[in-house]
Amino acid sequence: REAARTLRLASELAADDTTRATLRLDAIEAMISASDIPEARLHARSLGPGAADPRHDSLLGYLALHEGRRGEARYLIDRAAETLGWEDSPAESAPANLRARVAARKALLGLVEWRPEEVVSWTRAAEEWSGHGDGASEESAAIGLIGQAALDGRRPGIDRRQAESPLHEQRRDMALGWLSLVHDDPVVARQLLQNRTQAEGSERISLWMDGWLARSHFILGEWTEAMSVVERGLARAERFEIKLLEPLLLWTGAQIAAFRGDTGLARSYVNRLSISPDSFLIQSVPSAMCRMHVATLATDNATAARAGDMLADINSRRDIMQPGFWPWEDVYAQALLRVERIDDADDVTETALDRHDGSGILSLQAKMSVPAGGLAIARGDVDEGLRLLDDGVDAIESLPMPAYQSRIIYEYGQVLRRLGRRRRADDMFTRAGEIFAAMGATEFVDRCNRERRAGGLGARTTNAAGLTPQEAEIAALIADGASNREAAAELFLSPKTVEYHLTRVYRKLGIRTRSELPGALRRR
Repeated sequence: REAARTLRLASELAADDTTRATLRLDAIEAMISASDIPEARLHARSLGPGAADPRHDSLLGYLALHEGRRGEARYLIDRAAETLGWEDSPAESAPANLRARVAARKALLGLVEWRPEEVVSWTRAAEEWSGHGDGASEESAAIGLIGQAALDGRRPGIDRRQAESPLHEQRRDMALGWLSLVHDDPVVARQLLQNRTQAEGSERISLWMDGWLARSHFILGEWTEAMSVVERGLARAERFEIKLLEPLLLWTGAQIAAFRGDTGLARSYVNRLSISPDSFLIQSVPSAMCRMHVATLATDNATAARAGDMLADINSRRDIMQPGFWPWEDVYAQALLRVERIDDADDVTETALDRHDGSGILSLQAKMSVPAGGLAIARGDVDEGLRLLDDGVDAIESLPMPAYQSRIIYEYGQVLRRLGRRRRADDMFTRAGEIFAAMGATEFVDRCNRERRAGGLGARTTNAAGLTPQEAEIAALIADGASNREAAAELFLSPKTVEYHLTRVYRKLGIRTRSELPGALRRR
């Protein structure tokens, strides 16, 4: 920030227009480097649109990128690269450091638009034009690790180079932390993503790290820590007005709030998500995943399927099925099964299993076992379906991923209960409930207890009105304001079955309408 102030003052004192314009651009570059996006935007307004000038375009495009304005960022950074004429008619007079800077920004643009091939090619260009230790080369090197891993599916080793700058070390730890999370190692991811520096300009990198550190804590079941990171990251994004990575943080926050039963907080996070068509893919994908996950947890299967359809539409235009990077297929396939789009669920499941084959990412196999098992059972092959689910439970229990483990075991319990295998279902709900309790997922602890009571084997309270466990569960949901259809979705029953049981509840309680139900349940 001190450099920015000095350059701004120098620009005001410059004797000629050319020097003044150059120093003004230098000052704004320094502001962005210091993560002072609000100040950079304020001074960028004085630049005007201008003619096609690569430095001017690159700077304004870089600023637009941090603010989440995809169309403007893409247009300006592309124009900067085209003006330099990388291949057809290279502008030899352009300084090497400008070429390196534009190439590094093209690499970052490729990352936020999720174009791994562009990330890798522009990283190489930045390295070609950079001097050793140049900032553009350091920034693009970390980004290049992510792009290359998305292309070849391999996790790079940790290379601690001598005499690297603190900012480069932080960038590298961010990239390697993300890739550790992709490859089923949330413990190492957490360790790497907690490494921070106080060097000026680190706030932008810290925001990337916050997003993936929150996911690491979430997967490890450390939800109090995850929520602390989410709120810290959102405060950081608001303070520095870096909107680009807010959806990544909101996704984790909304999921945890939903698991805890805090529907108001979950809704608040969801309402802050980016839905603009001008969003980068790194905004739109976590936004759609968040909506899908929260709707799934609320048993709003139609909304979950629609959010999954958005992801499928994105995938039809841009490949987002690289194993482990954006784990959306299993939840989408389950949502499709629940709304009886069986063929679509089968297509998603088969495609995902084919893409994941050979990746070595065991959590993907475990999570995909749930829709794969459900599909086998839907086709009438119960033994194969249960075998797939057993394999999934075995796989996930070998990993330090309680957030995934609890969900897989819980959904397996629901399958078993629907098949009438009450004792095994009760065991699954007991195991899932213990993991949910350890993570503080109070809503799902309650759901596990409800499932156990509905199965008739779990602990239950004395029911003076003579309600069966299933009648008691239906009555409680209706008394809390659920419609017949919502209660049916929650308990995996048909609305007609709910209506039948509700009629019996009314008769046993001596009432005639659902408005009388809350009072009748309190009195019994």
